[in-house]
Amino acid sequence: MPDTQTSTFEIARPTSSPDGPWPRRNFPPCILCIFGGAGDLSHRKLLPALYNLMVDKLLPQKFAIVAFSMEDLDNEKYRAFARDGIEKFSRQKITDE
Repeated sequence: MPDTQTSTFEIARPTSSPDGPWPRRNFPPCILCIFGGAGDLSHRKLLPALYNLMVDKLLPQKFAIVAFSMEDLDNEKYRAFARDGIEKFSRQKITDE
């Protein structure tokens, strides 16, 4: 019967800093693509969650969202759609920072 080994590891969290639990400078730049960006899932869950991560400083400083949709929305209309979802469904209130 072969020997089996179980190994475990721990992820060490850095000490707290003004930048949050993980300093944002350690994250590489990132682009998030959302297919169905004007859908109900984006409106109720994805955009509010991304907003909360941004407020908590858990997203990279260089972070972009690219949303694709069948809806005909320009930049201004999509921003209004996103803001509405964040205002209604986010656990944190919108700040104008």
